[in-house]
Amino acid sequence: MNRTTQAAKQKYSRPLVNFLRAGRNFAYLLLTPFDYACRLINGKADFPPLHLRRHVGPLRTFETSGAEFMSYLRLLVGLQPGERIMDVGCGSGLMALYLKEYLDKQGSYVGVDLHGPSIDWCRRRIRSKHKNFEFKHIDVQSLAYNPRGGVTGENFVFPYDAESFDVVLLKSVFTHMGP
Repeated sequence: MNRTTQAAKQKYSRPLVNFLRAGRNFAYLLLTPFDYACRLINGKADFPPLHLRRHVGPLRTFETSGAEFMSYLRLLVGLQPGERIMDVGCGSGLMALYLKEYLDKQGSYVGVDLHGPSIDWCRRRIRSKHKNFEFKHIDVQSLAYNPRGGVTGENFVFPYDAESFDVVLLKSVFTHMGP
């Protein structure tokens, strides 16, 4: 393929990808009432809506992934209820949902993510009921999650002092990074 053909393909494929993504997002929003009813019936009303859950991995593994990583934190890392945990790439609060019943009042959780809508949801639905939980939006550029981010990943510095946390979790973060 010559450069002209390659450039034309890239020029037309990006708008098509954006159009298809917008269509998928619209479909997820249309399913919101049905999704809420299903979560309510299944005792999962505190889970985030479908259009946010899809950002943390395959929808079919949302719940099992959280339970699996909770086991890793307890068994492999030795997480104790009074410890401080930072969840980098917390998305729509999957691990926070599991940790909110595990951490005690001395323990704390900080979730950071570059997807603003997910952080907003976590603040409204989790932070409002659990004062030892905090959610921060980090304005790092990402084509999929924050295309207009204010800083590149290479130049980002976390706004926390060294040794602020007992455990730092990066669940499915490296798979979203370039080399």
